[in-house]
Amino acid sequence: MLKQMSVLQVAKQVGEHDTGLWRLLTGFVRDALELQDFSVDEYSHKGHDYIAVFLAHPKKFKEKKGNPDDR
Repeated sequence: MLKQMSVLQVAKQVGEHDTGLWRLLTGFVRDALELQDFSVDEYSHKGHDYIAVFLAHPKKFKEKKGNPDDR
């Protein structure tokens, strides 16, 4: 439900406080991020600010833990 509705709307519908749902959601996101393999590419010219690009490799994530939608 949280993919399609706000946390507050889900909390009202299931009769829970939104803070508890945020804690649960934060834990799932933290776990998923730990499994990610991020690549970093930095680019800069002299006298200019840096641009950093972060890329996650979905194939490597699936190899490590499987598809998160299948859980």
